[in-house]
Amino acid sequence: MDPRDQWRGAAEIFGQVLDGMDDGQLDDPTPCAEWPVRSLIGHVASGHLVRVPSLQGQEWQGSGAPAAITSDRYAELAGDDPRATVTSALAAMGEVVDGIEDIHGPAGHHTGMKTVEFVLGHLAWDLLVHAWDLARGTGQDIDPPDELAQAAIDFSGGYFESVLRPNGFLATEVDVADGSSTMDRLLALCGRTP
Repeated sequence: MDPRDQWRGAAEIFGQVLDGMDDGQLDDPTPCAEWPVRSLIGHVASGHLVRVPSLQGQEWQGSGAPAAITSDRYAELAGDDPRATVTSALAAMGEVVDGIEDIHGPAGHHTGMKTVEFVLGHLAWDLLVHAWDLARGTGQDIDPPDELAQAAIDFSGGYFESVLRPNGFLATEVDVADGSSTMDRLLALCGRTP
């Protein structure tokens, strides 16, 4: 799957869940330990904003791994209107994605220079899983296309085991039943119980 389309698909699903959320749910818990809805939205927004310049070939400008930022800090980054903050961040990224011609070009990442394809894969994976987290935290369901969930699984490769899990950014994989949906397999891979 083209990583630009993968990101667009994940962003569309996240946007649908965001549209279904009530602003009174901003302090409700999500499956992300210690991240209420507001902090989850701040994580998604800031993760996209910091990568806009990096997808334009600039060095990583963030302050280390985004997952190392505290829940309170993410809540602050969400601002007074978290819905507007994340919508604006996704729109800014959408403009960048629409202008990408070479997915094999360089892009800054908190683990060093990578390809545009890698960074978009990371963002799309993060968006899709956090769309599920947001849906679960706000009493909604998502049913993404299998192709989108499979692209996120394919992205994970060695990245989960070499970077995310050893550094405490991803929970231990959980077991799922044979015949589970592609999305359920992705969630299990990310340490979530579908």
